[in-house]
Amino acid sequence: MRKLMLAAACIALLLPAAAAADRPGGGCIVDVSGLWQGVFQGQVFSGEVTLMITQDHRRFHWTAFASDAMFATGDGTIAAGPKGDVNAQIMGSGPGLKKVDAHGNVMYADVGDNMDEGLTADFTFDAIYRNGIHDSGMVKLVHVIGQGGD
Repeated sequence: MRKLMLAAACIALLLPAAAAADRPGGGCIVDVSGLWQGVFQGQVFSGEVTLMITQDHRRFHWTAFASDAMFATGDGTIAAGPKGDVNAQIMGSGPGLKKVDAHGNVMYADVGDNMDEGLTADFTFDAIYRNGIHDSGMVKLVHVIGQGGD
């Protein structure tokens, strides 16, 4: 159960990072809506995570499922960084998860003309479980399916 909670927390962390972002100079919003999959590695727990994200401009809502049936939800924001990168911050909780905070970057992989298929996200997370266990670590995600005009 703890692994599931951590995985959910990790997913929650990654999804927000992939949310929407204003790009400098163009004002376009990066569409991070849809399905994300990846892994998390904490000091206490590790496993696989799956996130579903819906967004409204720079704000987004996420739902995450992790190893051992862990579940979490939350909200986040995304913004363009100083070098054209996309920074994200998320917060959330779940039945076994008191609080999760995550910060990270959403990046484009070099996949040619269809940039939406090349979104990845790297986050650091800090989680506190309802049983008092504290964990922190890294999450790596890949955008699998967008809800936009793919």
